[in-house]
Amino acid sequence: MPATFDRIPDELITALLARHPGRLETDRSWHRGREVDIMLRGNIDVAEVDAWLVAEGFGWLTMRDNGIIARAIMPDLDDVPHVYHLVPDGVSKGAAVAFDLARRGLRPDQAIAIGDSASDLVMAEHVGRMHLVANALRHTDLVDLLPGYGNVVVEDGTLGAGWASAVRSVLTPVRPAAV
Repeated sequence: MPATFDRIPDELITALLARHPGRLETDRSWHRGREVDIMLRGNIDVAEVDAWLVAEGFGWLTMRDNGIIARAIMPDLDDVPHVYHLVPDGVSKGAAVAFDLARRGLRPDQAIAIGDSASDLVMAEHVGRMHLVANALRHTDLVDLLPGYGNVVVEDGTLGAGWASAVRSVLTPVRPAAV
């Protein structure tokens, strides 16, 4: 983020929402008071938004598609709603995982990642195994990306059940103590 900014400008968010009437909204619980990660929801063309950000002088920001959400969240939307994060370019879950592993002195093969969207796949290159919960497969662009990764496992369960299955896959079974 340029030194001249201490946060993503509110005027930019207002202009972005006006550009996509009825197709994009802030997630109020995540928007107020946020400085560098604005959460939005709707259905937009991410590449078009990124090009618009560059044209408006905000090329240091990028829109990330963080996956599909329930239609009930935006019942008036004519398409499947997604969650988006507007973040400074270069910020990613993959970079965060790499930083955390280095900080802890761990190797990638000592870690897993769990996700449900194409933006989560960037963690795969930094861990021994990437687990996707089953609902991730509803994201057609994610399915198209899978052949590029050799360490991705798709869990049978969705959401929490898929997450629990991924965690169980790396836990050492506990044996009862001998009496």
